[in-house]
Amino acid sequence: MNIIHQQQPTSNTCESTCIAMLLNVPVEKVIKEFHDDYFNNEIDTWEYLEKNGLEAEILRGNSGLDTGHIYLCAVPCLNVKGKFHAVVCDWRENIWAVYDPNEGKKDKFYYVPNYPGIPLKEKQFYMDNVMPTLKIIFK
Repeated sequence: MNIIHQQQPTSNTCESTCIAMLLNVPVEKVIKEFHDDYFNNEIDTWEYLEKNGLEAEILRGNSGLDTGHIYLCAVPCLNVKGKFHAVVCDWRENIWAVYDPNEGKKDKFYYVPNYPGIPLKEKQFYMDNVMPTLKIIFK
């Protein structure tokens, strides 16, 4: 599974954009099929993923990130005070990547992995407080 980074088209479509990255489909498709139902509490993220062929394990509490998996994570939003933001964390063997839907957007802060010895660029932040919500299961 290769993850291709996508940018969220609006300020409240980070979850939809992360799903699009996980399913390797255009974010517009996910927004059309998922976004409104999600915000109306009519569907959960794991349900949509499974409906589209990707199994996910629901994580509760502070599970941490284990090597060998891809996670959908909730992190403190860097651009709106008091909100959460969704990112994809790829912690598979020989891969350590964060796919933040805000990366590359003008005037937006975004998360990157904490690589020792590599300095941060402007608008980059390390993920100090991460709450994995779903672990993606590969069959």
